Amino acid sequence: MNILIVEDNPGDILLLKTALSESSYHDAVVKYASTIEQSKEHTSSNIELVLVDLGLPDSDGLDTVMAINELYSESAIIVLTGMHDEQIAIHSLREGAQNYLNKSELSGPVIDRTIRYSFERHQIIQKLRATDKKLLQHKIFLERAQQLAHIGSWKIDLVSNTIKLSTEARRLFGMDESEFITDPVDILQRVHEADRLDYENKLAQLIKNESPFDFIHRIMHEGGIVRWVHSQAEWDSIKTSGRKTIIGSIQDITESKESEDKIKKGNRLYSFISHINQAIVLIKDASLLFDKSCEIAVFQGQFCMAWIGLFDDKNRTVNLVASCKMPESVRIRMNSFEYEPNGPIEKVLNGSDYHVVNDISTEAGMKWAALAKENGFLSCITLPISNSKSVIGVFNIYSSEKHFFDKEEVAMLHEVSGDISFALNNFDKENLRKQVERDLEKSESRLREAQFIALIGSWEIDLRTNQLFWSDSLYVIFGIDHSAPVSRELFESMIHPDDRDSCIEGMNSAFDALQNSSFNFRFIKSDGELRYGYAESRFEFDNKGTPLRIFGIVKDITQRMQDEIERERIIDDIIQRNKDLEQFAYIVSHNLRLPVANIIGLTEVLKNEALTDVLQKEFIDSVYDSAHKLDEVVKDLNHVLTVRREVDKNKDFVHFQTLVDDISDSIRNIIESTDSEISTDFSEVEGLFTLKGYLYSVFYNLISNSIKYRKAEVKLRILIQSFKKDGKIVLEFTDNGSGIDLEKHQSSLFGLYKRFHQNIEGKGMGLYMVKSQVESLGGKISVTSNLNVGTTFRIEFTSSENNL
Repeated sequence: MNILIVEDNPGDILLLKTALSESSYHDAVVKYASTIEQSKEHTSSNIELVLVDLGLPDSDGLDTVMAINELYSESAIIVLTGMHDEQIAIHSLREGAQNYLNKSELSGPVIDRTIRYSFERHQIIQKLRATDKKLLQHKIFLERAQQLAHIGSWKIDLVSNTIKLSTEARRLFGMDESEFITDPVDILQRVHEADRLDYENKLAQLIKNESPFDFIHRIMHEGGIVRWVHSQAEWDSIKTSGRKTIIGSIQDITESKESEDKIKKGNRLYSFISHINQAIVLIKDASLLFDKSCEIAVFQGQFCMAWIGLFDDKNRTVNLVASCKMPESVRIRMNSFEYEPNGPIEKVLNGSDYHVVNDISTEAGMKWAALAKENGFLSCITLPISNSKSVIGVFNIYSSEKHFFDKEEVAMLHEVSGDISFALNNFDKENLRKQVERDLEKSESRLREAQFIALIGSWEIDLRTNQLFWSDSLYVIFGIDHSAPVSRELFESMIHPDDRDSCIEGMNSAFDALQNSSFNFRFIKSDGELRYGYAESRFEFDNKGTPLRIFGIVKDITQRMQDEIERERIIDDIIQRNKDLEQFAYIVSHNLRLPVANIIGLTEVLKNEALTDVLQKEFIDSVYDSAHKLDEVVKDLNHVLTVRREVDKNKDFVHFQTLVDDISDSIRNIIESTDSEISTDFSEVEGLFTLKGYLYSVFYNLISNSIKYRKAEVKLRILIQSFKKDGKIVLEFTDNGSGIDLEKHQSSLFGLYKRFHQNIEGKGMGLYMVKSQVESLGGKISVTSNLNVGTTFRIEFTSSENNL
C-alpha cells in the first residue's frame, strides 16, 4: 500500500509513524509532503491513502481538503485534526474526505480502525460515483434506444373484456411463447401484490375518464423474479364500430430503478453513519448517545422504529433506556421485559455479531410477532452494545418492509453498533481517568495534610531535565515563601554552618555512587530559628540501570531532638542529684556527727558529780561551741534546701549590666582596695528572663571568688560577656587569677565544704551554691582553668528557659 502523509509538524509526523508501525499497515510505503505544492510531486505514485493535516503553510481548513481531493480523487482521504478542529473535520467529510482522526488519540488500533473504515466508505462512494456515471450513460442510451427499441404494447377491449399483448409486452409480463392470455385479470395477477391494488384503482380511474394511467410498478416473473416497469395507457382515439378500447405500453425500467434505489440507499447509509459519527464526537454521555442513536436510525436511516435496552443479568430482563417512534402499546410491552430463551436478544448476548429476522410474520416462536405485525414491523435486526468488558445491551432496528436487511444494510448497522460500543469504551476510559484524577487529587490532598501534620516535606529532581520539585510542606518547614525559586544551593545555604560541609560531602558521595542516603542535620529557617532535620534520598532507575530521578524527604525532628535533649538533661540531672544527695548525706552524717558526738561525750562527762566548777564550766563552754557549730551546719544545709525550693518564684527580665553595676557598688571598697578591674560585653545578649535573686547570687559569688583568689603580684582583670551559640545563651566569667588545679580537683570542684586554697578564709559553700542556683534556673556550669594563669566559668541556658 502507498500512503501519503501531508503534515508540516515533525512531532505529529513522528506520532503518525509510531501509530502506523503499531498497526496492520506497518509495511506500507509512506511518502511525505509538508505543503499542498509538495504533495503534487506524488500524484504519479499510485497513492491509495492520504493523511492530511487541516492547517498547512500554503493551505488551511476546508480549502486543504478540496485541494487534496482534486489532486487525489481516486484515493481515500483522512483528515488529521486537533480537538479544536473537530467541527471543521466534520465539514470536511462533505468535501470529499472519508474520515478524520484526532491527533490526541493516535495509536495502532485507532489508526487501524480509521483506515479500514475510510477504505470501506471510499469504496461505497466510488461505487456511487460509478453508478452515477453508469446511470448517466444508461439515460443517454435509453433516450437513443427509445427511438429504435421495441417497447411492449397492449390493448384492452372493454366490450369483450379481452386483452391483446405484443411480443415484447408478453416478455415483459414474464410469459413464454407458448402462453396465450386474453383475460385482463390474468395480467393483473402478474402485477406485484404490493402494487396490485394501486394498479387496479388507476386503471379504473382511467375508465371513468378521471385521470390518465401512468404508473411505475413491479411485475412478478416465475421463480420470484421481480422486474420494475413503467406502464402507461389511454383511450384509443380511433373508434371503430362503437367499441371502446384502451391502449397501453409497458417499458422495463428495472436497471434504472435499481440504480436509483442504490443511490438512495447509499446516500441513506452514508447519512446514517455520518450522523452517528458526529454524535459520537459531540456527545460525551452514554444516555444522550443512546437517545441520539435511536433518533438518527429513524430520521436518517429511515427505519420505522429503533430502541436500545440494557441487560439485567440477574432477572434475565432488558430495561428500555432509549427509543424513537415506539408506539405506546409496544412501549408497555418493552418496559423491563424478560427476553426469550434462544431468541434474538439471547443470541446476541451469547456472542453473535447480530441477529436478523427478515419476515417477522413467519417467526411463530417470537412472543410479540403479532404485536409487531399489528404495528407494521415486518423485519428487524438485533445488534450488540458493548463496553470495555462485555455485551451490556442491544440496539434493535425495525423496517416496514420484508427482507429489508440485506448484506450491505447489515454490514453498515454492525459498524454503527461497533462505533457506539467504541464510544462507550471511551466513555468508560474517560470516566475512569476522571475518577483516577479525583482519587489522585484526594490522595495528594491527604498526603499534603499528613505532611503538614507530621512536618514532613518531599522533593524530587528529574535527572533528565534537572527540574526540581518541592512539596508545599517543605516550603513551610524551611519558612520559605512559595514564590521563591528553589534549588539545591538554597537547601545547602539553610544547613547550619557547623553541619554544612559534612552534609554536602555526604550528599555528593551518595550522588556519585548512585546510592540512597540519609543524615541528621541542623538548619536555620528564614526567620533565624534553629531547627533539627532528618533527610533521606533515593534513586529511581530504568530497566537499563540509568538513573531517572532522585527523590526524598525532609522531616523536621526538632521536637524529637528537644525531647531527646531534655531526656538526656533529666537523666544527667537525676545522676547529678543522686551525686548531690550522696554528697549531702555524707555531709550531713560527717559534719553533724562530729559536733553531735562532742555534745554527747561532754554531757556524759558532765554527769560526773566530782567535776570541779572550773572543769564543769570548760565542758559547758565546749558543749556550747559544739552546739554553735551544729547550728551553723544546719543553717548551711537549710540554705541549700531553700535554693532548691524557691525556683518557682516569680521571674523577671534581668539586665546583666545592671547586676554587675549593683554588685560593683556593694563591694566597691573591696574592688578599689584590691585594684581589681571588671569589664563587660553584653552587646549580643542583654539579659535573661529569670529569678533575679539567684542570678545576682551567681554573679556575686563568681566575682567575689575571682577577687578572693587573685594573684597578689598581678592586677586582677575580670571579663564578663554574653553571647548566643547553638540556640543557647552563654555567660562567661574570665579572670587572670591564681587558677585551679583541675587535674586534682575537677570532680569535687562544686562540692559542699570543698576548699582548694587553704591559706584563704572560706567555708567551701560558694561554688556549691553557684552550681545549685544555676541548675535550679535550668542552666549548666562548667569551668576551664590553668594554675597561675586564670579561670573561666561558663554558664549555658537553653532558649526554652528565656524569652529572648
